[in-house]
Amino acid sequence: MNEELYKNWMDSKLELSKYKKLELKLRNEIIDSKITDEIEGSIKFKEGTYDITIGLGINNSLDESVLDTIWDNLSEKEKECIKYKPGLVAKFFKDLHGTENLFEAITQKPRQGTLAIKVSDE
Repeated sequence: MNEELYKNWMDSKLELSKYKKLELKLRNEIIDSKITDEIEGSIKFKEGTYDITIGLGINNSLDESVLDTIWDNLSEKEKECIKYKPGLVAKFFKDLHGTENLFEAITQKPRQGTLAIKVSDE
């Protein structure tokens, strides 16, 4: 019974990977065929029996090392664009024993398990 379950999982994972790549390829083909300029926002149109919406956007990210070097030269308006969010440093947190005050601010929940299966070489 488990052999079949493992094989089905492996097959499903392979198919999912193929379909994700295919979907991305087709999505980009459709977008490229309809969009001539880089823009942000949504474009809606009808083609045949299909109502199509294309959403475009730009991801912005900060280079923290550059930000550190220019920080003093930024205006207050520019500094308002920067958000610092506290994060947990896992390697130090693991050394705590659960009695420290920090645990009052921590919510723990199990994460989704991972799974790797491969056919044995034997």
